[in-house]
Amino acid sequence: MRIYDPLIFKIEELFAGITPRKLSLTSSWKEERGKVFVFPEDAALELGGDEPSSYVIAYTSNPDLVKEDEAELIGEDANTLRGNAPFAHLVFIRLKANTPESEQECYRILRDIEYQRYQVKPQGYMVRVNTNEIKEGGRLSKDATNRGFSFCDLAASYAQHYHSNPYVEAVRQIFITDPRFPWAQLKEFASLNEGITLTLDHILKTLKMDCRVCSFKSICDTVEGMREIHQQEKDNDKANK
Repeated sequence: MRIYDPLIFKIEELFAGITPRKLSLTSSWKEERGKVFVFPEDAALELGGDEPSSYVIAYTSNPDLVKEDEAELIGEDANTLRGNAPFAHLVFIRLKANTPESEQECYRILRDIEYQRYQVKPQGYMVRVNTNEIKEGGRLSKDATNRGFSFCDLAASYAQHYHSNPYVEAVRQIFITDPRFPWAQLKEFASLNEGITLTLDHILKTLKMDCRVCSFKSICDTVEGMREIHQQEKDNDKANK
């Protein structure tokens, strides 16, 4: 899995001159069994919402990009923020060496891994995801704030759920709440990241489509390795006939 690697490198360039704070992945914060609801009147902190917000879930097989499980923070922590704040959650996942090479199977695995974020349900914290706008935010209750909920607790929960997929080797997370961060550039990279995954799905569903008229042509032209995937799947399709 290398098609996301150039994008991960580009995102890392946004951290130039910034020293993220390392977060612990040890947490005893309990999770709810059902969906968490936090009403606006009960909230102490609104992450994202009307403020800049984004998310990235990218995959790699390169241990240099994701060495081990880790979490970092750029900006203030959830236990010190109040009111409204910008928010981004970047997740880089290293897949195990035995991850199936079949593109169709690999795509299913990527989406299964991504789905795990909807299982994250810390007490007093409501995860809010808008896939159409590529935004991820959260709403933290006053009670959870008073009990000291932090991004360490959130990172630990995400890591646990992502690791429930047997093909996940390591998870690197970066939380961003700094209003001075280059949010516009991050938004562009987040859109490209989502485009890579959608294009992979599109290739697998429409192998016979003429690339010259495909709406995802710009992604294939931009992302290294995407054209090779398309050709490989076409060859496989012919071989199976």
